[in-house]
Amino acid sequence: MKFFRSLLMSISAAPLIHALPSTRTTPPIHTIFQFPNLTALENVATRGNGNLLITATSSNSLYQLNPLSPTGYITVATIPNVTSLLGIAEFQPDVFAVVAGNFTTVPPHTNPGTYSIWKVDLSRCYTRNCVGKKTKITDLPEGGLLNGMTLVVPGCSTALVADSSVGVIWRVDLLTGAYKIAVNDPLTQGPPDGLPLPIGVNGVHTFGSTLYFTNLFLNGGFYAQVPIHTSGPNIGFASGPASLVANIGTGDDFALDKKGVAYVATNAQETVDRVKRDGSFAVIAGSFNDTILEGCTAASFGRTASDGAVLYVVTNGGLAGPVPGTFREGGKVVALDTTRL
Repeated sequence: MKFFRSLLMSISAAPLIHALPSTRTTPPIHTIFQFPNLTALENVATRGNGNLLITATSSNSLYQLNPLSPTGYITVATIPNVTSLLGIAEFQPDVFAVVAGNFTTVPPHTNPGTYSIWKVDLSRCYTRNCVGKKTKITDLPEGGLLNGMTLVVPGCSTALVADSSVGVIWRVDLLTGAYKIAVNDPLTQGPPDGLPLPIGVNGVHTFGSTLYFTNLFLNGGFYAQVPIHTSGPNIGFASGPASLVANIGTGDDFALDKKGVAYVATNAQETVDRVKRDGSFAVIAGSFNDTILEGCTAASFGRTASDGAVLYVVTNGGLAGPVPGTFREGGKVVALDTTRL
């Protein structure tokens, strides 16, 4: 299945030529754990104890992995009646909201109307094999392909969820389940009709009163921003139009550091790009024909004293089409040391 990789080479050739900068550094990077073949990891969040929570489009299980001692993973929650888990965000200490729905990985296909948001409570999970308590927050039948998720303000109960096929961003109250469209902008839309899966807005994260987001396919893919309300009755809603930050190509999900600098997983481009708020950017790890970040989909920083500057990147193993001469492998967790960037 080479749809995404061939699509990348065709619809976004010009932006990609523009997007690959001449300056690049090579920080220490290594795989810390690899899942079984055909596991397509999708997103990652870091618990307060340092453990990683990982979702996969190939499974309805939420995985946990200790990145400092990655001898294996455990399942901390399984969501019924769905095939895939996608976006994840912590909205209370050790309590996470998780996107669930039916997404077919090969060939890529979404089943609109099957998506929902769940709460997974790990606040009482102190032992390695503890299973979290899961509760459905809301169904979102209007959703086409719910994807990345973030909070409007860290620690609040209002989430913003990218809908990659409808081309909007939903505001979801994680306490009541109420939802509305918060952002509907030309830059959140997918590419023109005719593609098997026209994915638009993908990863979403906030910094101050700005929501940053990636668009996977529109105009070859890019990184953009939109101002939002951070309090009051309009919390989460756009307060102005979206604007382009950088033409990075096929950006998937990403992590923001304390200065608002983005570290973007570029999926079929097989790289992590660092994007500053002024729009300057550079490839900091991987390359188009390198398997270390093959199909990288999301990233999250460590939260302990020993790994706070380590970026943990998850991959889908080449779901969009393996690097030429290789095969689709199991999704990986890759550690990228950012201290020397």
